[in-house]
Amino acid sequence: MMNCILVDDKVHNKLLGDVVAGCSSLNFAETSTDSVSATDQLSIGYSNELVSIDKEIHILPTHQTPEFIFNYEGIIKIQGRGLYSNKPELADQIICWIERYVNNPAKITNVTIGFEYLNSLSMSVLVSLLGKLSQIVLQSKRLVVKWYYEVDDDNILDRGRYISSCCDIPIEFIATNNIIRL
Repeated sequence: MMNCILVDDKVHNKLLGDVVAGCSSLNFAETSTDSVSATDQLSIGYSNELVSIDKEIHILPTHQTPEFIFNYEGIIKIQGRGLYSNKPELADQIICWIERYVNNPAKITNVTIGFEYLNSLSMSVLVSLLGKLSQIVLQSKRLVVKWYYEVDDDNILDRGRYISSCCDIPIEFIATNNIIRL
């Protein structure tokens, strides 16, 4: 089993690679002072354990990748820069978590998305994620997607509209003056 850190306990969050996978659990009794980077997990065989965390996955942002927060209580947040140059290994792990979540989603799933930049490859990963999440409404559950974009960024707004039509899900578009502080 991988060592976990409490997501909210920033003091114990030790960066070992580009991103850190953190987890929290209701029955998590003690805080580990070390963590395993998500990329290290993939290279040393933790690939399935990244998605089998009890309650939450938190992947910290880099200069080219967004922050991801996935929570079984129905909170999904993706925020930052989407500048993937090749399909990230982590994308498959995230899709796997989403597939598991969709099998038993919360009554209401709240998705918050905020990108300051979103290239084509990052957009295709996002379309895959939201396409999987759209299955939630087939189970008589609610899916609420909020897409934040900077006031003058029509490109990000247009990409959100395109994703909404591709995935056939309603998205609430919200203009903001600071995409970093969602």
